[in-house]
Amino acid sequence: MSTRPTAPADRELHSSEEREFGLHEIFFSITDRKGIIRYGNEVFTRVSGYPKAAMIGKPHNLIRHPDMPRVVFKLLWDEIGAGRPVAAYVKNRASDGRYYWVMAMVLPAPDGYLSIRIKPSSPLFAAVQDIYQDLRDIERSIEGADGLRRKEGMESSGERLQHLLTKAGFETYDAFMRTAILGEVRLREEHRQTSGAGRRSSARLGQRDGFDAARAGLAQANHFLSDLVLRLDDYIKLNSRLAEDASFIRALADEVLLFALNAIVAASKADGSDGAAIGAVAGLLRMRSESSSTLFRELGDSVLRASETLDRLLFPVVATGLASQMLEVFMAEFASSGAGDRDPAEVLALHACVQREASGLARLLDEFDGRLHTLQANIRGLRRELDAMRALGLNGRIEAARIEDSGPFSSLFATVGTQVAAAATRLDELQKSGASLFTNRDRTAADIESAVAATAAAIRLLDDCARVEVEAPAA
Repeated sequence: MSTRPTAPADRELHSSEEREFGLHEIFFSITDRKGIIRYGNEVFTRVSGYPKAAMIGKPHNLIRHPDMPRVVFKLLWDEIGAGRPVAAYVKNRASDGRYYWVMAMVLPAPDGYLSIRIKPSSPLFAAVQDIYQDLRDIERSIEGADGLRRKEGMESSGERLQHLLTKAGFETYDAFMRTAILGEVRLREEHRQTSGAGRRSSARLGQRDGFDAARAGLAQANHFLSDLVLRLDDYIKLNSRLAEDASFIRALADEVLLFALNAIVAASKADGSDGAAIGAVAGLLRMRSESSSTLFRELGDSVLRASETLDRLLFPVVATGLASQMLEVFMAEFASSGAGDRDPAEVLALHACVQREASGLARLLDEFDGRLHTLQANIRGLRRELDAMRALGLNGRIEAARIEDSGPFSSLFATVGTQVAAAATRLDELQKSGASLFTNRDRTAADIESAVAATAAAIRLLDDCARVEVEAPAA
């Protein structure tokens, strides 16, 4: 197939046909802050149908498809303009007029933006195509043939988008975006693992000692990142549990104190030594609940802090994983290309983006590690207090059994015992869930950062070797 840009008539001829690419494939472009294309890889040129020379220096809307809602691009530009990463489903148009869908993740880059694209395949993608058609119909109906009311059209489609997101259970576009990118990347990673695509891409990398060493480090980092991606469901489930447990823990502290106070009041109405014995147990329970209030509060705070860090961690896991895989693929292209085609500036620009993401992820992983250690220490401390409370609840039931008509007492202490036992079980499960996320981890956050940093020297090494090849005299 020719990669020459085709005439408008040709573009319309193929407008209803899809241009295919593989689920295992990944491509990127780097633009300046105005959206002018600076760099891209071989898969990008192949799928778009434009040769590299026809894209470099051109606006990225060169591949914009008219079916794309304007409001989606507005969301993208609003987010990346504020320095925040963003992801979206995008329908692009190739040089011959055919279309292709991507899940695009856009990240800040030095003096511009990095966009990494993969093939969408999740059930959510099918629904998005209908939503986009709805939004684009709204925009076209309002903006008119002359396009003078584009702003009004985007405002109306934006309202419609928010209505549809809310109806689907997403409070914001950010919530939808995170669900979409996490789902797409997880499905892609599962495909790569089962098909062996990840192993093949690693095997294609360079032949020189320095390059191979850097490749090996990067491949190991990608293995760790792939494992994190495949465990995203575990992260999401833990985050949901943390939010629930924070409320449960704080409510339990008040409930135990209330039980103790009720038991004291009830004991004061009982006669003689029986009432005194129950009152003594209730008093001890009250003292325990009051003295442990700090532990309850600290654990509740630890749970919330861990949840907040985990929430901030999810998107960087995906972003760093995709960016690092993209670097591995692009290094393979760089190593296998002709000496005259090599420009290390392209690979180094991508490398700078990956290094930035890896450094950010490393900080968050270290922070989350610290949160988990604090959380587990708080759990152990409160667990000991709960064991003491459960023993007091059992003593209260024993004392109540000696009294006639002891139903109210027995019920109170039984409730305390049940609640405390449930809390202890819940804390044990929470502790195991947190610990399991980093069980058998053979790479640390620092290892990832170091592996990515080491590739810069290897890229320069290939460039030096390429220059020697070009300058060598003909045989």
